[in-house]
Amino acid sequence: MSRNKSPRPVKASPVPQAQGPHRRRSVASGPEQLDGDACLEAVSFLVHCHDEPSVFQKMKMTFEHRQNLVHDSQRTTDVLKTFPRFLDVKGLLNQDFALLFGEETSSKLLEKWDTTFKPKVIEEAKH
Repeated sequence: MSRNKSPRPVKASPVPQAQGPHRRRSVASGPEQLDGDACLEAVSFLVHCHDEPSVFQKMKMTFEHRQNLVHDSQRTTDVLKTFPRFLDVKGLLNQDFALLFGEETSSKLLEKWDTTFKPKVIEEAKH
């Protein structure tokens, strides 16, 4: 008995995508993202605004701009200078994390922060 040896299609190897902190992500769902002059205006507004609900909203709307800063090796160190509200408004970092990874993953970060991540982040910051 002979086998039918028809040629099998060659599978293309998948293109590897960057994972981890270097992977570019965008907002899956949420508010529209500002660009151009509207984005620059929102960033300027954030520097001087102390109304927390407005800060949270503008930070959501400038998320993609912030991600571009984070992934630009020439400007990544300017993120806290450009967005100083991260330093004085609780919950902004969690909001960005939720926009990146979703609410479920974000809540896991908060659950494990004090016991698992906080000591490691502090230790890393000392170096």
